Amino acid sequence: MSIEIIIIPSPSHKRRYDAYLGTTLLCTSRIPFYDGARELLKLGYPPEALVNMRHRGKAYPSFVPIELAQAAKLTVRENDEDGLRVRLYEPYQPRERNWEQATAFQFGSKPAGSVTGGNEAVSGI
Repeated sequence: MSIEIIIIPSPSHKRRYDAYLGTTLLCTSRIPFYDGARELLKLGYPPEALVNMRHRGKAYPSFVPIELAQAAKLTVRENDEDGLRVRLYEPYQPRERNWEQATAFQFGSKPAGSVTGGNEAVSGI
């Protein structure tokens, strides 16, 4: 079995793509191939199926087909040392904020480098 994800620039999100399987919207993402692969697994497609991606209107795919399970394990990350790299996917874990962090900015305080602290009217403009 071979699956092809078709992507188009998202009309409602800058720098993101809508990923489709036929007429089914899989996801809207900056990384539509890998995020789309994870959505296909959630929908019950076989992990051993080959998957690739193509931009709508192009005659050629953007990736060499790989197994769906393998694509679902990957993502793309960027950092200052390596630039863009394919890496193992780790689900986003929001950091827990403790009460001290949540209340560190008190009303009326002026953060370092702040002209007004955001609480005073700016005059002289």
